[in-house]
Amino acid sequence: MGRSGFNKLFATIKILGGALRAQRRKTFISKVFQANVHSPLFIDRKTTLHLFSFDISELIKPIFRN
Repeated sequence: MGRSGFNKLFATIKILGGALRAQRRKTFISKVFQANVHSPLFIDRKTTLHLFSFDISELIKPIFRN
């Protein structure tokens, strides 16, 4: 393998290593945010409601009424 081939191989490994590191970071961040859904659109999917004890669909109905 010539010098230029070695440089190409090294550059490819360096790029792949950086991409894998970024992917690990994204995976960790997405798992953290998926564990606790706090958006009002997903309140009905949570099993424990601490602060909200109302039906959000009842609040939205007047907005979209014809």
